[in-house]
Amino acid sequence: MGVVLPQPIRFGKYTLFERIGRGGMADVFKARIQGPAGFERVFVVKRILPHLSDDPQFTRMFIEEAKMSARLSHPNIVQVFELGAVGGEYFIAMEYVRGRDLSEAARVLWAKMGPPQPDFSAYVGREMCRALNYAHELTADDGATLGMIHRDVSPSNVMLSFDGLVKLLDFGIAKALGGEQQDEGATQRGMLKGKFAYMAPEQTQGSDVDRRIDIFAAGIVLHELLTGRRLFKGENDLQTVEKVRQCDVPPPSLQNPLCPQELDAIVLRALAPDRNDRFQSASEMADALDDIVHATRFQPTHMSQVMRELFPTEMGEPRPGTGSMRVQATQTGTASRPNTQQQRSPTIPPVSRSVSVIKLTPAHAELAGRRAKAFYRRNPVWATAALLAVAFAGGAIWTRSSVRVVPHGAGVGEGARTMKLPLMLDSDPPGADVYVVGTGEQLGRTPFKKEFEWNEDQRTILGFRLGGFEETTHEVRPTWNGYVRLKRAAGRPTVKPLDPPPQAQPPPQPEAPVIPPPPVVTTTPAPQPAPAPPSTRRNPGKKPRKTNDLVNPF
Repeated sequence: MGVVLPQPIRFGKYTLFERIGRGGMADVFKARIQGPAGFERVFVVKRILPHLSDDPQFTRMFIEEAKMSARLSHPNIVQVFELGAVGGEYFIAMEYVRGRDLSEAARVLWAKMGPPQPDFSAYVGREMCRALNYAHELTADDGATLGMIHRDVSPSNVMLSFDGLVKLLDFGIAKALGGEQQDEGATQRGMLKGKFAYMAPEQTQGSDVDRRIDIFAAGIVLHELLTGRRLFKGENDLQTVEKVRQCDVPPPSLQNPLCPQELDAIVLRALAPDRNDRFQSASEMADALDDIVHATRFQPTHMSQVMRELFPTEMGEPRPGTGSMRVQATQTGTASRPNTQQQRSPTIPPVSRSVSVIKLTPAHAELAGRRAKAFYRRNPVWATAALLAVAFAGGAIWTRSSVRVVPHGAGVGEGARTMKLPLMLDSDPPGADVYVVGTGEQLGRTPFKKEFEWNEDQRTILGFRLGGFEETTHEVRPTWNGYVRLKRAAGRPTVKPLDPPPQAQPPPQPEAPVIPPPPVVTTTPAPQPAPAPPSTRRNPGKKPRKTNDLVNPF
């Protein structure tokens, strides 16, 4: 969210009314142009920072960004419309995308819905790769390839619109390899440009770079989207660069059991340390991701539903009637029984989940296996989770699980709407016992896959129980993806309890008890003979005396 200016600023023909952000070179504003008869259009204006306006180097970089970005015209790239100057201050006017960047959208998605479905992630990755391929293959007026590369692919530079589009922006440090030698302001050899956590290994070593560094960065973005974790982020820049050079990449399925083997292989190939082992073009990676998107029939309308569900306060209620015909069927009611269910979660498209086999070379499949084995040896804790993930993936082809919906109008007496819901039951932290509330039937321990027969007239409530955490229940319904976050029980320690102290051993039994004699009072100082040792046999004729003798309890 931007910050609305208390007083709009007139800047040339634009009226700046909201500050969106500030970069290293410029302020970014939301602006409008007004015309006759109530005409109005919203733009984004990137205005160079005042203290840099007199710096020739920054001014040159800003102008080069505008000139390079103006060449790009693609549905998956934010369009640049104008480069201008007002009072000596340069600015760029570009397309306004109504939505959120991937960094914010992924954070909200993980908090509200849990792990994203693979089709959602594959769709974002495919659209991102299509934008990169267009930029990589861009030609000059004479037909020669410019060899443009982005060099700053990151979640904050990927926009997800409320209309279901994915757009790449900010070519501020992009360069055309063909003009690098002649350009006086070109990047100097050995100078690092971009975000360290999204660089390729060869980029951190000052080597010559090409389009394959963008493919590596796209793999990082896809990995972080699937796992909800930063891949190479260290405590400081030096640690981050060292992690990039080591390039130790676990398969995403270790953190996201929903990730299939095919998507694991795509991500690991994009993140190969040797650039010759990666996808050699962005179009090749886009085609691999398209197999997953096409098999699940994920559409821009599904993406639109995701964004509207993640940010409902900005968009209002989701628009009815969007999506495939099967989505409409799940939202249809009757006159006597209106549909009161929420619409199906857009991260789970209501289509067959079968996935075609992605044509990857045996070398890359073997590479994925070697990396997974190496990670298991270093991290035995994840071994069990990895085996479960592989079992769920089921090899190269997912098991088919179609959604069966009783169509509207099939008959008044034929019962309520029903459907089969294949869910991946998971919890944070994992290891919770799952049971059916009411019957007590034990289903398993998270994470695991389970198919439910959902009926709108019969509620199925699942309970999640884990020691040290509050017991949680959740209703099985089409809008739920099977993920719950457990809350630590109140009053319980937040650290692992100490082991119980060892049980005290009983004292050894003495060989012969020694009972000291009672003190004897005499009236003469004459020495008394030593008393005889006490007999262990009591005299039945005498009354026992009260003494403080020790009695052996054993």
